[in-house]
Amino acid sequence: MIPPFFELEFYDERDFENQHERDLLIYDGKWVKSCLEGREPWTAGQWLRAGNIMWEIRTGDGDRIEYLIAIEDESVDNPKRTFRARTRILIQVVKEEF
Repeated sequence: MIPPFFELEFYDERDFENQHERDLLIYDGKWVKSCLEGREPWTAGQWLRAGNIMWEIRTGDGDRIEYLIAIEDESVDNPKRTFRARTRILIQVVKEEF
């Protein structure tokens, strides 16, 4: 048995930097930060990008079952310059029979 554990990933300062290809702005990091500033941060200046929680059990038959719940922020669409509160949620159950 593996007890539950989790990991969190936050937006990094590099996500808030503009990126250019020659003179063309290809990623507007300042705009991304301005969008996120409208949301409540996890802690001061840190916005959650993704998170996972995983645990594993063994059944009485000796089978192994792994559970995973993952979330990912999909609010910011930089190419389209749209911001909409959206979160992708993945729930996965894997059963290994013995």
